[in-house]
Amino acid sequence: MRSTEEPAYSRVEKSSQGSRVELIEDMIRFFDQQGIELNIDRYELYLVLDEAITNAMEHGNRWIADKNVFVTIRRSVENPEHIVVKLKDEGLGFNPDHLPGQLQLNGALSPRGRGIYIIRKFCDVSFNAMGNEITMIFTEQKQ
Repeated sequence: MRSTEEPAYSRVEKSSQGSRVELIEDMIRFFDQQGIELNIDRYELYLVLDEAITNAMEHGNRWIADKNVFVTIRRSVENPEHIVVKLKDEGLGFNPDHLPGQLQLNGALSPRGRGIYIIRKFCDVSFNAMGNEITMIFTEQKQ
């Protein structure tokens, strides 16, 4: 994967359960084809992508089939060891600073906010001002 601002991977996907799984598998296949090994394992990567894509399709696009999720993957120009994954939906957005508490008093995860909590455990995360685009930064494993 070249070190440029141009996305090395770009895809637009309609919001549906079937396309969600296909998109995750296609993204992982891209990592494999490029020989990119991250500092997280395959299961963790699948989990992070699943949570992010599900959030975009379910909460952002409300599973409306004609609404899209836009995905790009590129190597960071600033730090070539970083792989930048962006997902943007066509929803109204949200304020990530106003998520419900992550842990209840009994230690169980709350019913909402789990996905972002999980994503933040495996990569650096930021959102655009509108809250309808997530940027996830992964570190490539040193060979």
